[in-house]
Amino acid sequence: MTISVFGNPNLPQDSLAFRLIPHLQRLLPRAEFIHQDPQEQIMPPNESVWWIIDVVKNISEVKLITDLEQIKDAKRMTLHDYDLATELKLIKKIYPNLEIKIVGVPSYGNVEKIASRVANIITN
Repeated sequence: MTISVFGNPNLPQDSLAFRLIPHLQRLLPRAEFIHQDPQEQIMPPNESVWWIIDVVKNISEVKLITDLEQIKDAKRMTLHDYDLATELKLIKKIYPNLEIKIVGVPSYGNVEKIASRVANIITN
């Protein structure tokens, strides 16, 4: 299983998903974790389910998102204002049989507890 991890390790408010990787590698030793920058071209793995871990603003608990309509599109002022929600919706149109599961994590919190909850969601 391949799991994409989004986020910027240099921004404290956007780094928690990245900081989960070592903990999740212990909890899910058969999974391959790939840190991806959603500002660059992203591609789903060659699997039927694409697991993504990313920080979600304004949540306090880990949340599973399976409906891309739950993700807000950013307001775009120019053609350069392209966001993750738009990209994922486009990928879903290109790969209609692909199941996209996003594990949203809060910006801050106990890394061990959050990693445990993320692993539980992915394995169940």
